[in-house]
Amino acid sequence: MKLLTKIATVCLLTATAALASCGRTAGHTASAGIVKIIGDESVENIIRQEVQVFELKYPASILKTTYTDAATAMDSIMSLKIRLAIVPHKLTPEQEKYLHSKHHNAFCKPIAVDAVAIIANTENPIQMLSLAQLSDILTGKITDWNELSPNESGKIAVVFDHQGSSTVQYMKDSIMGGKPFGKNVFAQKTNKDVFDAVKNRKGAIGIIGVSWLSRDLSGFAVVNNYSKSEIEAFDKSSEINHEISSRNLEAEAYQKEIKVIPIRKNDSPYPFKPFQLDIYTGDYPLFRTVYAICTAPNGSLEHGVFTFLTSILGQKVILNTGILPANMPPQRSVVINQE
Repeated sequence: MKLLTKIATVCLLTATAALASCGRTAGHTASAGIVKIIGDESVENIIRQEVQVFELKYPASILKTTYTDAATAMDSIMSLKIRLAIVPHKLTPEQEKYLHSKHHNAFCKPIAVDAVAIIANTENPIQMLSLAQLSDILTGKITDWNELSPNESGKIAVVFDHQGSSTVQYMKDSIMGGKPFGKNVFAQKTNKDVFDAVKNRKGAIGIIGVSWLSRDLSGFAVVNNYSKSEIEAFDKSSEINHEISSRNLEAEAYQKEIKVIPIRKNDSPYPFKPFQLDIYTGDYPLFRTVYAICTAPNGSLEHGVFTFLTSILGQKVILNTGILPANMPPQRSVVINQE
């Protein structure tokens, strides 16, 4: 009897060691357990809805999510403190090589295409901005609205969420050519603070991720609360319902809290707003890809969430936030009624 007890003990210790060696915790599966996730706060609305739907579909799972700037999120991944991150850039070859040197996986997949919206006060008569004009505003070369066109909105104040924001870094890298911001650029604390500052200040414009705006671009986004029946209906479909929103050219005069400034490429006379269709076609120029990065092994809960994000259900959640899912076969557009 003692021999059987010793054998059972050895087997138990061996199984525990095997789980530890592959990075899994006893009781955790791809759809059950408790894990920590870190996400870029510029796409917080997207992540919140993905977490909500995953936990609704898999009630034995608890996803503890921290929202921070992209640099902190990547530091957490590279230091192996967190094994799943959602950020607006992919792993570099050097980062992949480092993770492999530490005997960790380095899964990295696009899950969405996000856009950066430029918002203004509704009393500001500005009709559009070119990328060059936007760059001049951000660098402080243009400081008054009257320098662009007859406009009594006064001095231009640019507001964004905070210094480490990925949207701010995107504007520096993609629009400003690495130049510093002008003295007319100010940090707030949150995306809601940016929205409120623009709403209450005539001369202000804000830099904000489009997922923080309602799908018709008229106000601040309200995060969906999905029901179990809605999730079940989503799951029954074999593909994403690719009805993506576009602007109604005949209905621009509607009640709204802020206005989204149409942006045009320097070599084009036509400006566009960040509606899904115009992001998809590339006509709206301020867009970026959002990635999920996972260093956990297959079979872990982190990897289960990673796989879910690119599944049909995960991609449908992204579609409903007003940005684009990464998996986008040909689709039809739906004009949003803004009257």
